[in-house]
Amino acid sequence: MRDIASHPYFQSLAELHLSPDDFAIAGSGPLFAHGLIDDLGDLDIVCRNEAWTTVCKLGDVIDAPLFNIKRVLLFDETLEFLNGWFPEIWTTDEIIDGADLIQGIRFVPLAVVFRTKSILKRPRDLLHLEILKNSSAGTPALRRKSPTRDPLHRNTKDPGARLRGPSAKP
Repeated sequence: MRDIASHPYFQSLAELHLSPDDFAIAGSGPLFAHGLIDDLGDLDIVCRNEAWTTVCKLGDVIDAPLFNIKRVLLFDETLEFLNGWFPEIWTTDEIIDGADLIQGIRFVPLAVVFRTKSILKRPRDLLHLEILKNSSAGTPALRRKSPTRDPLHRNTKDPGARLRGPSAKP
């Protein structure tokens, strides 16, 4: 597995000393972490609590292009901090608490990446969907039930259970 910390975007992220419990990498970041793509155009970071407060002090808080959320762009816009991720589907806490821990950093599960890229369908999303469908790393994750707002999962003691799916273990 690649050394995530050696990538310049993750080095920039580390400079901020954010609590690892208050953010998760979304977008294409999980594909990079799993070795499915070789580089990143940017890093999408979903934040809450002190992590969000910290980045708000470092840059301008502006509207994100989609889904009625806010964002802060730092490090020449290579890091995009967001206070939500597809909020009509998941809460910020569900995204962060349900993330996979890879090399000490939280990454949203590949099932979430697959679902969000299936919604966006931009050219790079379609490419990433094909990569997920054809990879051994993506295949098991895609067999899991796609997370949705479901009352059966809302009252679970493990907030990440909805993101990982019913067959996955915490």
